Amino acid sequence: MGSEQVNKRLQNQYAILRALHFEGSMRRGEISNRLRIRKSSITSIISGLLDIGIVREEDPGHMRSRLGLDAEHFHALVASIT
Repeated sequence: MGSEQVNKRLQNQYAILRALHFEGSMRRGEISNRLRIRKSSITSIISGLLDIGIVREEDPGHMRSRLGLDAEHFHALVASIT
């Protein structure tokens, strides 16, 4: 995979994680429509996120299952340095 493709994939992954964080659980199709990312790319990225435990399926093993961040493995830290 070329560096441009890797950067685009990382941008898409960030967008997916951000959407799940701020908008809550969604189905793959909803994510695709909201972010305007191809469904095949969503499926590939989500598969990787499921494997490492950042994302969880509400109904495991079903492609139409809602997806959300796994609170046991994903935490956000916010700081303001002035």
